[in-house]
Amino acid sequence: MLEIFLSQSRAKIIVGDTHQQIYAFRGAVDGLEKVVEVGKEQNFPVKTLYLTQSFRFGPEIAFLANSCLQELKRVSYPALVGGKSQDSISKGLGKDVGEKIAITGRTNVRLFEEMVEVVCRVPPGRR
Repeated sequence: MLEIFLSQSRAKIIVGDTHQQIYAFRGAVDGLEKVVEVGKEQNFPVKTLYLTQSFRFGPEIAFLANSCLQELKRVSYPALVGGKSQDSISKGLGKDVGEKIAITGRTNVRLFEEMVEVVCRVPPGRR
């Protein structure tokens, strides 16, 4: 489907996040990277703009995300800046069931294990 899209002669705008490839395990390709490759092969201009401000989380989670991308994936493009939300990565997993938490992991299996642990902390009558 991507090849059909790219073969069109009109200008295109493509939006996405190359680091959120949740279906890579099913053989999905990174469409954004493919567009850059095809652009080089066919000599058409590709301009990349980066999201640098997020309003979904605050500065601590933005710092953690940037650190992971820089160390694990060796990316060097502009850093993501968190919004005004108050968040914390230093408290660890909350002991209070009602507390909001965010968990990062290197694999989907690890994130699933953490999710099961968090859900199981909720008394059965409140699930």
